[in-house]
Amino acid sequence: MRLRLILVLGLIAAATALLVPVALAQRPAPRGTEAILIGADGRTLGRVTMERRASGGVEVRYRVRGLPPGDYKATHVHEVGTCDRAFRTADGTPAPFTSAGGHWNPTGDSHSSHLGDFPPLQVSLGGTAETTFVTDRFQPSQLLDANGSAVVIHANRDNQGNVPGRYRSEPADQNGPDAATLATGDAGGRLACGVVRPIRR
Repeated sequence: MRLRLILVLGLIAAATALLVPVALAQRPAPRGTEAILIGADGRTLGRVTMERRASGGVEVRYRVRGLPPGDYKATHVHEVGTCDRAFRTADGTPAPFTSAGGHWNPTGDSHSSHLGDFPPLQVSLGGTAETTFVTDRFQPSQLLDANGSAVVIHANRDNQGNVPGRYRSEPADQNGPDAATLATGDAGGRLACGVVRPIRR
C-alpha cells in the first residue's frame, strides 16, 4: 500500500511538472495594457489604456483630470516602469518621475519618431483631458519587457521636432534641432506618471 501511494504521488508530480511549462507557453499575449496616472502629490489623475483592435493597430485612450488648465501637454511612453515621486538627480534636485527614464525608443530614432511618441494632449480650462487615437507603432505586449515602461504627461507642449531658428544643431552649428530637442521635444518636467501593466478587467 505504501509503495502504491508513493508511485501515485510520483506520477502526479511528474504530470504537474509537464503541465506547468505547457500552460506558460500557451498563455496568450495581453489584449491590452493600462497605466494609472499619479501626480507628483500622489493623487490619482486618471487612466490610459492601450488595446489591440480586431481591425489592426492599437487604440490608445486617455481619461485624465487635475492637470494645469488649458494648453497642450506632451505625453509619451517612457522606457522604465518606475514612477518615483520622490526621485532626485545626482545633485539632490527634485525630479519627480525621472525614474521612468527617457522616451521608449527601441529603434534608436530621433523625436518625434520614437515608438513611444504620442500626439500632444489638449487640456481643458477645467484641467481635464480626454482623447482617443490609434497607433501602429507597437503592440501592448512590447511595453511589458523586463524593465517595464511608463506613460508620462509633461509640463510643456511637445514641439515634435519642429523648432524655431534660434536653435543651433550640434556639432554642425547651424539652424536645426539640438540634442535635447531630438531626445525630448522640449517637453519639460513631468506632471504625471503611470506604470504600464496588463489590463486586469
